[in-house]
Amino acid sequence: TKNVKIICFVFYLALYLSMAKVKKLRQSLSKSYQDYKLGFECGEKIKRIYIDGEYSEPSSAQRLGLYFEWTATNGGRETKALYNKSGSKMLIDYERATKQAENFKQDVLSLGITIKEVSLKLENDFLTGEFDLLCEWEGRTCIIDLKYSGLYNDRYSPFGWNVETLPESYKMIQAKQYKLLATEKFGKEIDFYYFVFNSKNEQRKLIKVNCDKEALIMHSQDSFDVLDMINKEDLKPLPSFDLCNSCQFKDCIYKKTTPDIYEIQL
Repeated sequence: TKNVKIICFVFYLALYLSMAKVKKLRQSLSKSYQDYKLGFECGEKIKRIYIDGEYSEPSSAQRLGLYFEWTATNGGRETKALYNKSGSKMLIDYERATKQAENFKQDVLSLGITIKEVSLKLENDFLTGEFDLLCEWEGRTCIIDLKYSGLYNDRYSPFGWNVETLPESYKMIQAKQYKLLATEKFGKEIDFYYFVFNSKNEQRKLIKVNCDKEALIMHSQDSFDVLDMINKEDLKPLPSFDLCNSCQFKDCIYKKTTPDIYEIQL
């Protein structure tokens, strides 16, 4: 019967996850694994962060984003501004982030957005996610994820926020995963917005991501497949000068210290 099949599946899933290296899939891990399969990310780095649970020191750009989020919402990882050597003046990048945090607070008031929860973590059997903001806006529950970027209108970088190219971007993994988790939690359709702030000036925009029920079901199935592949795969180091130079794990035994050599044919 249908009920027996459901019970068997739930039992199998619980048994499978109890033995898995990675029990729940974060959207950041899903994106990193995608990059790994394309040869753009190192398997050793993924293993140390997501399987071994080693602390990942943020890059300069990530730290600036964390500071913006903390200043704007008092959520995420507490991060202080950086100052010049004498300690008398905040660095210009942090001054801009402070101003954009003030703009966020004013925009929330002007648009009539009510913040209900900050840094809300939701999970299901095999997915997990931490929402920047759970809000009420125009009579609807919504998730707002803050982004602070210097690639505000860039259409070529995978990290760019040009609206026309976003539908094909890896960023949609996060939107679908968060909408799925929120829909399951609250039992109704939840709106999802990226609130993107330019780190170079005071530009900002809200981007609503719409996706239907079928897209969420497909994301759930694809995510379980990705989790299964990660747990079965022997993640291998991918040492390259550029990747290793930007990696936070300076003690890595696979670290490459000489420039990569490329060859082209004319």
